[in-house]
Amino acid sequence: MNIKTRLEISQQSNMELQEFHLLCDKEGVDKSNRNELLGLLNSLGIVTYFFNDFRLANYLVLQPEWISSAVNQIMSAKSLKANQGILTAGDIHQILLDSSFPLRYHPYFIDLMKRFELCFDLEDNTETAFLFPKWMIADAPRIRWELHESLALQYQYSFLPPNLIAKLIARVYPFLLNNTFWQDGFILSDGKNSALVTMNRPKNSITFYVVGRKNTRRDFLAKMRYSFDFLHALFPGLSVSEKVPLLDYPEVILDYQHLLKLEEKGVETFFPEGAEEPVLLSHLLNGLNGTKGQLRKKTSDLLEAFEKLNERIETFWLNYAIERDMHKIPQIEQKIKQSETERERILDELRETKKALEQL
Repeated sequence: MNIKTRLEISQQSNMELQEFHLLCDKEGVDKSNRNELLGLLNSLGIVTYFFNDFRLANYLVLQPEWISSAVNQIMSAKSLKANQGILTAGDIHQILLDSSFPLRYHPYFIDLMKRFELCFDLEDNTETAFLFPKWMIADAPRIRWELHESLALQYQYSFLPPNLIAKLIARVYPFLLNNTFWQDGFILSDGKNSALVTMNRPKNSITFYVVGRKNTRRDFLAKMRYSFDFLHALFPGLSVSEKVPLLDYPEVILDYQHLLKLEEKGVETFFPEGAEEPVLLSHLLNGLNGTKGQLRKKTSDLLEAFEKLNERIETFWLNYAIERDMHKIPQIEQKIKQSETERERILDELRETKKALEQL
């Protein structure tokens, strides 16, 4: 009771744990009873103390306003909005110093905000840069994305874990493309492939759309799935299912694990329930056009691109024949070479697409 009274009338905003033990020594409280005493004081609201968190275990908070004032100074910093919710440790130190909070308390405030998920460590910048979800931009930027050319995978949840997108952004931060992220999504790239990741809150789902090199799309998707699996494990009661949307038929959602089993059994084509035509399984799982409609459209697009390229090549050759400036001739030769290489690539893709059509 003496210790309770001393803490209640204290003018201190906080107390180091060592100081609390000195007070217990003075009042004759046995060491074996001090944790129980601290727990009672915490339950009564005399102090705020975070048991079982070594990051916060050095301080007893006597005045809650001390915490709320410091956190408010950080959360209301103008630079947060300008930086899309990212602050460095140096930024936070300066904000708190300007508000007369001594440097020795700064790590405590940062760890406290991390505990309550007000901010997250950015991967590869641990303890030096932090993401504050509240200040991420709300709306997705205008993005041109070839959805029908993408490898698509969707996670469907029994409920959306809090701050899931923010936690993912913090975890995959080094791979963000041009620092593009918002409250319900982000874009990743490893230089070979890129992925648009979007959350649909009403449907409790997150969908990936992967583009880039065809032979590495599944590998890139596997890396992202690993990050998601890691975070899913933090929520034991969370029910998650993996689905593959059939982009030509938005209402058709296929079970990813079932598709993998079909692949193991050597199935090449199948007729999904709800679709009007068969699908090439290998194309669907590797993010290639898989239905007849998609393949026909791609064939048409490739033929159009091939014809336009032929016209350009003919123009280059005509310019080459009449050009008399020896300095310009090498430039025209280079354009011809690049265009012919591109024409060969289109022809190869056209053969592949026609072959896929024949399989269906």
